[in-house]
Amino acid sequence: EASRAASLRGKRVMIGGLDSRPELNGRCGTAGAFDEAKGRLAVTFDEGGDGLLLKLTNLVSVGDEVAAGGSGLEAAEAGAGELAAAIGAVNAGSAGGGERGGVNVGGDEQAGGGDD
Repeated sequence: EASRAASLRGKRVMIGGLDSRPELNGRCGTAGAFDEAKGRLAVTFDEGGDGLLLKLTNLVSVGDEVAAGGSGLEAAEAGAGELAAAIGAVNAGSAGGGERGGVNVGGDEQAGGGDD
C-alpha cells in the first residue's frame, strides 16, 4: 500500500468508486502525502478548494507528474477506461465481507483529515 502511494505522489489521479460522494467520481487532482495511520492519500483537486484523504482503491493514475504540463483532459479521458477496468477487476476479485463489489460502501473518503 505505501509503495503504491509513493508511486502516485505528485501524479495526476482520477477519483472513482465513491458511493457516499458520487459527485466526486471522475474528478481529477494531484496526489500528495500518504497518511499511513489512516491508509489514505491526500488529493488536491485541479479546480482548487479543499483536498481530501482518499483510499487508494478509489484512485487511478491518469498521467505523468503534474509538472509535465498540459490540461490533463486527454489523460483524464484516457484514464476513464483504465479506472473502469480497475474497478471491474476489484469487483471481480471481491469476496464480500462488508463491501459491495470490492468498493467500500461507507467511509470511502474523508474530508480534510478529520476522523469519522
